Amino acid sequence: MIDLYMGTPEIYGEVAKSLRIPVIGGQWATRHADGKIFIYPNLVGYRPDTVDKTGTAGRFIYDIVEPALAEVHAGTW
Repeated sequence: MIDLYMGTPEIYGEVAKSLRIPVIGGQWATRHADGKIFIYPNLVGYRPDTVDKTGTAGRFIYDIVEPALAEVHAGTW
């Protein structure tokens, strides 16, 4: 798989047609890409200056995901 997160629309089409492996990307990925990545940390309040404050959606999500992340980091997941 290739991640062309910062590729242009023209690049996605050409690379996806040229390769036999999945090509994914970010906001400029065209319909020719095999997948699209969107990351919206600010949408859920996950920013370094707010994540430790109670009541943010980012903190809520972090609290749910943190046990799994700990297992990944420990190599036990």
